[in-house]
Amino acid sequence: MHKDLFDRVSLNLGSSEEMSNEELLLKAYDNEISPAVVQKMFDYGRYLLIASSRAGGEPSNLQGIWNGDYAPAWNCDIHTDENVQMNYWQAMPAGLPETALPLFEYFESYMDDFRENARVNYGCRGIQVPLAMTRHGKTNPHSYGYWTGAAAWLGQHFYDYFLFTGDQKFLRERVIPWLKEVALFYEDFLVESDDGQLHVIPSLSPENRPSNGNSMVAIDATMDVALCREVLKNLSDGCDVLGIEIEGVKKWREMRDRLPAYKANEEGAIREWLHTDFDDNYHHRHQFDLI
Repeated sequence: MHKDLFDRVSLNLGSSEEMSNEELLLKAYDNEISPAVVQKMFDYGRYLLIASSRAGGEPSNLQGIWNGDYAPAWNCDIHTDENVQMNYWQAMPAGLPETALPLFEYFESYMDDFRENARVNYGCRGIQVPLAMTRHGKTNPHSYGYWTGAAAWLGQHFYDYFLFTGDQKFLRERVIPWLKEVALFYEDFLVESDDGQLHVIPSLSPENRPSNGNSMVAIDATMDVALCREVLKNLSDGCDVLGIEIEGVKKWREMRDRLPAYKANEEGAIREWLHTDFDDNYHHRHQFDLI
């Protein structure tokens, strides 16, 4: 079974280098990154996903299934502020849609908890997925817990599964219900300003904080706005495919049009926070510093 999955896709970048993995990595650490390294990393990533995420099992977490510690880093949990998404970015383009099913099943199993999070923390309908999860679905309103973008980001994976497979049954029964719950949250959560725009307040750009403040909690983190915009687009487009929710689609597209536009900072890069009171921070531990 592993061979059948692995052999579906191959990547050939024309490399003829015959070096050990250790030699290739040492050269890469010295900024000599050859096509052979890219090929191996592509294959290695597919191997890890095939081995750690199979139908009927758990989704791949921070350490996959190979953690050997009794007290693992970050509790070997499911981090929803990019980590679990990163694990599955390769599933669709690398021809491994089956490996994504545990991801969907895991999060769908906690819908009641996610609805409670939205209701208790924000007084909203819809769902709020925690930033970090083990075998529970509830969140606590600490600095990380205020983040509301996880459900939207996971929605990208639901919709991508449909785009790559064309499975309209999956679209109708699983993608649209998930995205509708996320959109329902945004209907109650977004704050309207005097000019009619809709804003994400509170908003986080995990796990960063503005350079001119000590709090992570801000207004209109660009990623939050982007996630909301993507959910509303995918939900509307998916409903168009099925010919359903005509009035809902009209509402969701109108909401999307009222989200704030992206902005550039003084260096020409997209601002991390769209509200001008929050300055970009290039010295975060997750930011690669080229200087």
